Amino acid sequence: MAFILTRPLGATLGELLTKPHENGGLNPSRITSSLTIAVLMILCILLTSQKAGQHPGEDEKRRSE
Repeated sequence: MAFILTRPLGATLGELLTKPHENGGLNPSRITSSLTIAVLMILCILLTSQKAGQHPGEDEKRRSE
């Protein structure tokens, strides 16, 4: 499921980055495009990851016990 959902998004972002300006792209090199996507992925992982013991609603359960 994750592959099916993320494949079109990655392809679209990759094409946007590598297309020439005349075709509506940003036109950096392929290496720069790959690094940009990698940095975005790492940022998303870091911003959305949860640490052990910090699950939503867990504090409320402890208070009610």
